[in-house]
Amino acid sequence: LSGLPPPAVPTPEVAAMYERLFPRLTAALPADRNTLLSVLTCYRCCCPLVNYDTQIDGMIGQLRAAFADHLRTTIGGLAHRDVLQALFEGIREAGGRPRLVRVRHSSDVAFIGHHGAGLSGSGVAIGVQSKGTTVIHRADLQPLDNLELFGMAPSLTLDSYRAIGRNASGYALGRSVGPVPTVMDNFARAKLIVRTTLLHAQETAAIVPGAPAVELELA
Repeated sequence: LSGLPPPAVPTPEVAAMYERLFPRLTAALPADRNTLLSVLTCYRCCCPLVNYDTQIDGMIGQLRAAFADHLRTTIGGLAHRDVLQALFEGIREAGGRPRLVRVRHSSDVAFIGHHGAGLSGSGVAIGVQSKGTTVIHRADLQPLDNLELFGMAPSLTLDSYRAIGRNASGYALGRSVGPVPTVMDNFARAKLIVRTTLLHAQETAAIVPGAPAVELELA
């Protein structure tokens, strides 16, 4: 969490809430405050994501659960195994042959996908972060460019991942691709910002700079 912006100065109402949760936190100098204050507030406006006493316990419970998480599910609650299975099914349905590789040197979905594309015989790969953010990439593109990016992981279902697999095969085989179904939740970003930050921090902490990719099998 060291990369988070400096904490904003909370309003009196927000300060009172955090004072109840974290004694002496709001009395500290901004530079010395626990980064938790940054996580639980919107930068610049310092608008609390949780502003009712009845929700505070849930937010803190979510925070603790995230710290204990072993990154086995996406932020939308889908098991990683099920996500991979759906991707594989989609790839096969469209005529492709899936291959599973763990990229260990980066947690950035763009670089995961681009590196995977360089290892793919077709030059096309699907990059997936632990929290579920997904990209379809091609080896001849720049890392921050892509064929398709699915940045709102909470909106992705197993049907979404299956369609992403079909599209990846379509790009690899020079065939037409179709729309990817998603679910709509206008409040997902606000509800999940804490968990998103913590999941990405955990994933980033697990990278091994310079490490080669490892080929895996889906048992």
